Amino acid sequence: MIDANNPELRGELLKWAWIISIAMLVLGYTLVFLLITGRLELR
Repeated sequence: MIDANNPELRGELLKWAWIISIAMLVLGYTLVFLLITGRLELR
């Protein structure tokens, strides 16, 4: 079981959560950009 009360561990988890969410945002914007420019066909 993960000790959520450990501040150091919580900081690590928060950092990784930020990294993952930013990566997902970048990926989403890239996909939308490719769709708009017509370089990606969803067929």
